[in-house]
This record gives sequence, C-alpha cells and structure tokens, in this order.
Amino acid sequence: MKKLLLTCFIVLFLNVSSAQMLITGVIDGPLTGGTPKAIEFFVLSNINNLNEYGFGIANNGGGSDGQEFTFSGTANAGDFLYFVNSQNNGFQAFIDFFGFAADFQSNNFSLSLNGDDAVELFHNGTLIDIFGNVNQDGTGTAWEYMDGWAYRNNAQGPNTNFSVGEWNVQNDVLDGATQNGNNGTPAFPIGTYNPGPLPVVLAAFEGSQQGQHIELRWETVREFNNDFFLLERKGEGEAWQPIGRVSARGSSGQVYHFTDQQPLYGSNLYRLRQVDLNGQQHVLPILEVQFRPGKLSPYPNPFRDHIIIPAFAPAGEQVRARLYSAMGQKVQDVWFYNEGHSYRLPVPPDLKRGVYYMQLSTSAGTQQLRLLKH
Repeated sequence: MKKLLLTCFIVLFLNVSSAQMLITGVIDGPLTGGTPKAIEFFVLSNINNLNEYGFGIANNGGGSDGQEFTFSGTANAGDFLYFVNSQNNGFQAFIDFFGFAADFQSNNFSLSLNGDDAVELFHNGTLIDIFGNVNQDGTGTAWEYMDGWAYRNNAQGPNTNFSVGEWNVQNDVLDGATQNGNNGTPAFPIGTYNPGPLPVVLAAFEGSQQGQHIELRWETVREFNNDFFLLERKGEGEAWQPIGRVSARGSSGQVYHFTDQQPLYGSNLYRLRQVDLNGQQHVLPILEVQFRPGKLSPYPNPFRDHIIIPAFAPAGEQVRARLYSAMGQKVQDVWFYNEGHSYRLPVPPDLKRGVYYMQLSTSAGTQQLRLLKH
C-alpha cells in the first residue's frame, strides 16, 4: 500500500467522537473524463481495524447518503490514505498525475467527485468529519473545487460542522495540467497536511489486572508544555470520574505508572486527560481492562474502624456480610447491593482487638476470610 509519511512524530490526539483520521484533501482532476477524482485522508493515531471507518459522497446537494465505502486493513499514525474513483480509467489517471497508486478505488458512480460534492467521514457509523455542505450544491460557493482542489489547513480538524475557513480552496486551476503542478498554477499540496505541534506523543497506554488491583502504564515519546495527566475511569453506562493525577516528568520520553486500588467489577474503561501548563486539555484514547477478582482480600488487614471489600460481584448483586469473633459469636450482619466497585463497611466501634472471620455471601456462594482487629 502506497502511503506518504510525515517525518515528524504524530500524537494520539482525539477530537470529538474520538476520531483517529480526517479528510485532508479533495481533487477534481484535469485528465480525460475529469480524472483523477480523489480524496486524501490523514491518520492521526494507529488504527488496527480500518474497516471501522468509511465515507460517503453527497452529490449535488442531495443530502447525506451515509457511509457508501468502507476501508480495509490497518494504518499507522502519520499515514496518508488515498481513494480514487476508477471510472474513466481513473485509477491509472491517479498514477499518471501523482506518480504513485492510490490505496483504495471504486467504480461506483455515486463515489465520483465533481467539484461541487461534499464528503463525509464515518467511524462505526458516526459522522466524525466533513468537507462541504451535504444539503447544498457547491457550484458557485466558496468551497467549489471544479477542475481544481481543496486542501485542509494545518492544525485544523476534524470537524463535523463544515467551515470553509479551515480549507484552502482552488477552483478551476488545473486546466491543461498533465501532472500535478506542471501547468504553472497552484499544485495540489499532496501529503503536506500537518496536525500541528500538539503537546504529547503517546507511544503506549496499557493496563492489566494484578491481584485485587489494576496496574496502568503509559509511555510518551515526546512531551511539550505538559503539566500533568488526569486518570479517568468509568464502567458500562456510567459517567467518567477522575481517579488520580500524575505529574509530568520532562520533555523527553517517559514511562508513567498508576495503580487503580478499587477497580470496578467487569469492564473498566480508562482514559488520560492531558493538561498543558497553560490549562488546555486533550483527551487521549480509551483503554479497557477487565477485572475479575480471584480470592478476596479485604483491607486494611489489620483493620480499625472499617473494612474495604473489593468488587467481587456484578453490579446490582445483593451481598450479605457477616462478621464473627474467633469464638463464633456473630458481631455484625449487613446486607448491601454491590455497585460494581469496592464497598466500605464500618464496623462496630466497641470491637475488641483480636481475630475475626468475615463471611461474604452472594447467589454464587459464600467466602470466609480471616481478619485481624487492631
């Protein structure tokens, strides 16, 4: 697959809808049949499944047609991807005009650009970027690119609300060209988009269950103007909640660690909110870690006035907690509904020091645990 690569590092930067790619250029070419008719896309962060992404073309202001083409394969941060309509020998026309082959092609008539058509980019069916107005024929507008091209300005996008100010639009400038830029008019600036000097180059973000906790690790390649990271977590159907803060440690590559002491039962979604020295914030990609505790280890042990019971059952499960003295006398009997996270159980203030046994019961059975009271 032919791709043009930026020579600089690209951050894993997320806009609304967590977009990992965007539209950077469209061209209505000058060769026979108005070819090549092509679209350039830029990849902001690594994509393992390009088939989650696709685009559609809204022809002549006829409104959105939704996703009409689906990508395939994988892509790396900094890749440029090219689609060309292959009607009228358009695939070869792309090669003749630019000197290399496009990554994707289709001879579908509805995927042909005519200089007055809008382009929509989708991720899992959700709109994440757009060029043009799907409900307006571009003829005579500020974004018309008939026999010409439009190219996104650096550090702009993605944007689901089209703004022509984000684009350099050159209408009717390609007449007579047989190769890009050989007719004395502005050439299509292929492969030149730069997302801008964003603050953090993130090389990795990973996590795993370690006993009753989840250990998180992330690694940066480069940091600029970085103050700190906020760790945020949520379970299924919940809102994001901050769980910790980690200060930045420098401008070169760093490795950071954070321990989630009270993970949720089941799915834990984590994200990093990177905060600049000037207060600006950037939300980085989401990580999911499953938590399935084995043998329970309530803490602190020894305990004083309370016991933390780690999440060990699905949310909504009713739990019975019974505390017995070493002689078998029941000193506490509490029912509570597990909410998928750790539960703080206050203990009677008059408990004497010594050994106690806790029984935790759910519909799945009972576990007994030995505890020590200070």
